[in-house]
Order: sequence, then C-alpha cells, then structure tokens
Amino acid sequence: MKFNISPKLIIGIIVFTAFYFSMPVVNAEEIKESEITVQSFSPRDQNGGVADFLITLSQSIVDDNLLFTELPKNAIQVTPAVEGKARWMARNQIGFFLDSALAPSIDYTFELSTKLNPSSDFVLSGQRKFIHSTAPFKVEHAEIGFQYDKDLKKAKAVGTVTFNYPVSIAGLVKYLTIKTENGTEIPYTFQKQNAITKTIIIKIENVSRLLEGQYFQVQIKKGFKCPGTQIGLKKTSVTEIVLKQSKELQVTRADVQQINGVLYINLGNK
Repeated sequence: MKFNISPKLIIGIIVFTAFYFSMPVVNAEEIKESEITVQSFSPRDQNGGVADFLITLSQSIVDDNLLFTELPKNAIQVTPAVEGKARWMARNQIGFFLDSALAPSIDYTFELSTKLNPSSDFVLSGQRKFIHSTAPFKVEHAEIGFQYDKDLKKAKAVGTVTFNYPVSIAGLVKYLTIKTENGTEIPYTFQKQNAITKTIIIKIENVSRLLEGQYFQVQIKKGFKCPGTQIGLKKTSVTEIVLKQSKELQVTRADVQQINGVLYINLGNK
C-alpha cells in the first residue's frame, strides 16, 4: 500500500523541527530560581516574638530535616557589624537571633546572600538589603521630690529617671550629670538597685541647690553605651526634670494649755 506524502508536508515538518530545536530550553529549576524573593523582613515587635528578625521567602526551599538548623555565617551580613545567628524557622522562613543588643540611633543594614546555603540549588533574587533603624536613646520620665530622713534628721531629695533602653549603673557613673537651670552641677549618689535597669533612683543630700529653681536637666554625655552594645551615643542626651511642688503647711488643730502658770500653744495637722 502506497502513501502519497505531499512535498509541502515534508517541508513543513522539517521547518517545524528546526524551529523547535532552535528555541532555548528553560527547565523548571531555572523558573523556580528566578521566583525566589524576600516577601517580608520584620523585627521582633512585628513578628510575634518569633525571632529578633524574621525573613519570609516567597516559597518553601528547604526540607523539614533542616528546620531549626543554622545557616552559614555569611548568609546574612549586618552593617555596622553585630554578632548573631540565622536559623531556618520554617521551610520558607529564616530567623535571625542577636548575640548582643543593638545600639540606639543606628541604621543597621541586613544583607542576604544570593546563595543562602552554598549547597542549595536556588538563587535569591530581588531585594536583598533591608535597613532597621533603632530608636534614639531618651529619658521617658524624670522627677525629683523631697523626703525626710529620720536617721539623718533632715530633708533629702530623691529622684527617679526612666530610660527607653536598659542602662547599667556602673556605666552611668561617668556620663550622668544633673544641673540646675543656671548650669550648676548637683552632686548625687545612686540608691542601691539592680545593676542593669531602665529606671534608676538617685539621692541628693544637699537640697539647698535644688531650691534655686524649679527646673533641672538630666544629661547623658556623648559616648555612653547601653549594656551589650558596641556603639556609644553620638550626641549628649538632655532632658528636663520638674521639681515636685512641696505641699503647703496647714494648721488644722490648735489648743492652749496652762501648766504651772505657763501658757502652751499646741499646733498640729491631721
């Protein structure tokens, strides 16, 4: 049985075959690589406390047996340098855990490597640099009030200063000053308290200088470092303190007595 094949059909087959094999071959792995990007980069207060920083990728790229294992040290570079560890928290999530605290008022840059793991067959594309800016160091609350010391039998001033970052008492000694409105420095001592805290308590024995004015300044000098940080303050932090107003003395009770011909007046308050 003979088949009559049209010359045009033969030519068409030859042209189609040549066109098909001349087209570039794109495999699934190459498509997969081009689609892997960072979907989100979130600090601890935005990721539910999962990690200091949580990085979510556009798709799952590791097997379950790699979960909670560490990535290579060069997978994430931080500038200015800060020590930390990166771990797989989910098949598409990386958690970065800091070994030390971040300093105030610093723009930290986190850069992810294109090859998060050299042994992996995927390449990270798109945005790989993310900036995290830390809050400026500041005094959140400060006040000074008077107290009567029964042992010393005299009045003294006690003040509290609350910061937005933990501070160390030992670190503050050379950097914390309290001044009056006219710039006079007021001597003080620290009350016994935790070595690292956000709220410090100070005592001022010489209250005469406090009576010079109503407003005072708390100054944290340039260069002060919060515990665990490597970078000091770039400029001096200055905050006003308001002196608590003393209550007016009121006489609420008075009586007169005569004892042995001498009059005594008793004054008191409730």
